[in-house]
Amino acid sequence: MKKGIVLLAVFLLAFSILLTGCGGTDNTGKENQSDGSAKVKNKKDNNTSDQYVEDGLLLKPGEWTKDKDYDTKVTLEKIATPKIKVDLGNLNMLIKDVKIFKRENVSDSEKEEFSGGKVPVTDPYYTIQVKYDLENTGKNAMNFNGFDYIITDQKQQIDVMTDNIGMNGAFTVQPEAVVEDEYIICKLKKDNVDGIKKVTL
Repeated sequence: MKKGIVLLAVFLLAFSILLTGCGGTDNTGKENQSDGSAKVKNKKDNNTSDQYVEDGLLLKPGEWTKDKDYDTKVTLEKIATPKIKVDLGNLNMLIKDVKIFKRENVSDSEKEEFSGGKVPVTDPYYTIQVKYDLENTGKNAMNFNGFDYIITDQKQQIDVMTDNIGMNGAFTVQPEAVVEDEYIICKLKKDNVDGIKKVTL
């Protein structure tokens, strides 16, 4: 168990996802390759109604939807789909995607709910989401303690425990089980969001 935690700590220090400029292609279809990078498309300036997604995932920069709980407009600003596999002993992780969202027309109830932490909730404010899968290949349950920090190349260190707006991603994975589509979402300082090209976990 301690070996898995140590491997996870080493992974968190060394692992980074590169977010590169627009115009490239992503490596979505290359699940077996993990070069540590993914191409990112930036949001287009025009926010037309054909970019509205009523139900489903936001997959292209500029697509937007309404948050069902707060009626906030949520726009996908950036996305990287690295499909990076990380071996943590009996626990295998697949980093599926990293997304940056802009949340605007923020209600007072949303501001109040997520007011804790170091990053204030303003109108608009930004969030970063990391989505991943975990597989326990061993015969014993494994604890995954989640992520401690997300660090951007714009020198912002996000404390996942303090600035998350949901769960911190810590849980137990049962023997020979796969946990799919887990994610963490944290508040992101709006300074230099457009300049973010790299995120380190």
